[in-house]
Amino acid sequence: MDLLAELLRRTSHFRGKRWLLQLWTRRHPGMRTRILPGGLSMTLRMDSPYEATIWLGLEERRELKALPGLLRRGDVFIDCGANLGLWALVAAPIVGAQGAVIAFEPNPHSAKRLREHASQAEGIIDVRELALGKLAGEGKLMLGSEHSVAHLSDSGTVPVRVTTLDVELEGPPAGIKIDVEGSELEVLTGAERMLYHRPWIAVEFNSTYAGDCSLGDWPVGRLLNRLGYNALSFSGRQLPDSWRPKRDYENVLFTA
Repeated sequence: MDLLAELLRRTSHFRGKRWLLQLWTRRHPGMRTRILPGGLSMTLRMDSPYEATIWLGLEERRELKALPGLLRRGDVFIDCGANLGLWALVAAPIVGAQGAVIAFEPNPHSAKRLREHASQAEGIIDVRELALGKLAGEGKLMLGSEHSVAHLSDSGTVPVRVTTLDVELEGPPAGIKIDVEGSELEVLTGAERMLYHRPWIAVEFNSTYAGDCSLGDWPVGRLLNRLGYNALSFSGRQLPDSWRPKRDYENVLFTA
């Protein structure tokens, strides 16, 4: 790894870091492999800033570090908006063959690569090429410049099947991660039966879709607060209603 990559890997967010990452990715095209915590791997394109960030170990590193404390062998973990499988691939060795990871990804191209990655897990990861919402039916997926920002939209161009967590799940999971680019509330609305069992929930708070609101004004936060959930950072800090993400997006951990 070169010096610039090492700088990007070892430093927290600073002004100009995104520009440096784009410069680095232009100089390092092609495919590289990242060995994830737990031993499974991802094959990543270096011309994708999102994938390059994963390869550098920067993407959601606090969350992935916290997963072994949230899951145990035999658990069921649900990954909503699994993309290429970052969370699913870290969770699979933790829950083991006695457990299961169910990964939902509606983008056909991303789901194909997710299946390739999931094949390492020897059946632990169940990939479902479905979108999640509050009702089962049909929808349209809007593709962006990066596969990580694909989302349901009336103006989308890719037809997809939409289902709900209550339809898909037979038993209660231990935990669930939701990163569905603005449809997080709809996913939770379609999970009334699942939420009765109070699994922990990691939800992306994305200001692009939520606007400039605080945690207490965020519809997802209000819903989970009414259900008796507490909002935490992934470092374990209790988050007040006045909290706002420092970046464009940040994951919030809700525990009952």
